[in-house]
Amino acid sequence: MEVPPQPPVESRRPNLSAEEVQQRLHELFPDMPSRPELPKPPPEPPPKLTPEEIQQQLDKAFAGGVLNGGAPRTRPEPRVESPGPSLSPEEVQQRLNEHFGNSRPLPGATLSPRRLRSLFRVGKPATGGPSRRQRCDARVKNLFRIGKNGVRVSRGLFCKAWALENGRCWVHGGASTGPRSPDGKARVVAAMVEGRRKWVERRRVEGRKFPAGRKRGERWVTEPMRESARTEARRLGGGRFTLDRPLVLALLRSANGEPHSRGSAKSTLDAQERAAMERDRQAALARIAELRSSLLANP
Repeated sequence: MEVPPQPPVESRRPNLSAEEVQQRLHELFPDMPSRPELPKPPPEPPPKLTPEEIQQQLDKAFAGGVLNGGAPRTRPEPRVESPGPSLSPEEVQQRLNEHFGNSRPLPGATLSPRRLRSLFRVGKPATGGPSRRQRCDARVKNLFRIGKNGVRVSRGLFCKAWALENGRCWVHGGASTGPRSPDGKARVVAAMVEGRRKWVERRRVEGRKFPAGRKRGERWVTEPMRESARTEARRLGGGRFTLDRPLVLALLRSANGEPHSRGSAKSTLDAQERAAMERDRQAALARIAELRSSLLANP
């Protein structure tokens, strides 16, 4: 007896994608480790073509003058020459002057005199350009000047005025051009040589050495400065002291009315007085010891 064929039984489960199945599994088994993803196979390399095949594909792609994007290629249009006559540069400049002769200049196009002077200073060793200004730095002989109400004001050792193009201010030779003619330059050199020769002869007659290099600080202290320092030292009650350069400057500042310098000068004078007394005491003890030894040797 033949069994009649049964109709196919449809599954009640919905068709799920791989992502949905994976999501259901994660919901049912949250502690189950996820399956590692399998490495993707490397892409297949493109087939190697011979130069003839590459040229053949290029001819097929650009045979109708169409690029890959579908846009036809456009060739540059030929340059159309102007039907007008050709003009020389002088004639072009003349035409421009005729058309724009009455136009106003742009604002800020003209430079101020100060800006022009700063631009002229570019490249000179004294100033070095518009943004670099230097001081005169000439040594000042008179360290003090008489200010208001007859009060002496310290100038400092160097001039603090602004330098001109030659590196000096207008007081210390900045406005002087120096000799310009060949005869004037020759006279200046001859005077310098003659002055040097006379100075050498005078030093040799006196038997003194020829100094070289930079002068020491004591050489810049003049005799009037030392006399003023001695007067201030006597006023402060100084006994025996040696006028070195730091003490002279401190005494001069003290005479000018600076309290800090007065205290410094006073302490220096006291220290030198104590040192002189200690030297006298040591000399006296040495003399006493010498006399004692001589008496013991000759009873």
